[in-house]
Amino acid sequence: MVLQKNDSEVLKTMRHIQLTIIALILSISVSSLLFAQETTEKPEESVILENTKNADAAESLTGEAVEEKATDAEEIVETEAGIKKEDAAELENEEEAEADTDEEAEAEDGEEEYDEDTYGPEAPIIWMRPVKGVAFVHKVHTMDAGLDCDTCHDDFFEMEAGAAEERDDFIMKTIYEGGYCGACHDGDSAFAANTQCATCHIGVMGVKRENGEEEVGH
Repeated sequence: MVLQKNDSEVLKTMRHIQLTIIALILSISVSSLLFAQETTEKPEESVILENTKNADAAESLTGEAVEEKATDAEEIVETEAGIKKEDAAELENEEEAEADTDEEAEAEDGEEEYDEDTYGPEAPIIWMRPVKGVAFVHKVHTMDAGLDCDTCHDDFFEMEAGAAEERDDFIMKTIYEGGYCGACHDGDSAFAANTQCATCHIGVMGVKRENGEEEVGH
């Protein structure tokens, strides 16, 4: 009886050991499987993470490149627009200058010819009395200034060359008092008769020049 009891306890002990070994083996196998799975998943996660980082970096670089190209394009457009404006302004100035030149040329070409019947004698009238060498030019007063013949004739001057200088009152005093030339040359309508004397008083040498005579040297 004692022997049978001892055998039964030995068998129980052996079974317990076997179960413990089996449990240990199963535990080791499960741990190995879990470790292998983690090792396999981690590289995939690492690769995915790395790919994500690379994609973000690539997207960032692409965005910067696009922004840089857009900025360059805007600068090019602005530069071209500025150049076009400058060219347009320069062309406009050139056209205006050409137009002014054409107008001047037309004005020169279309200048009215002097008509003695309308404006009086073209040659200057030279008065030799009471002083020698006083010139009167009809063109300056009629064609240029716009005066009519009846502005002076016959209220101030008779319509006859030389008639005025035959009069005794044809002197500067009368002119200063508003007679003859002084009717207009009063400082309001035209320059005063006691100013700009050389405008009318050309002197003896001026008379010679008008007559085409050579000046005599001293």
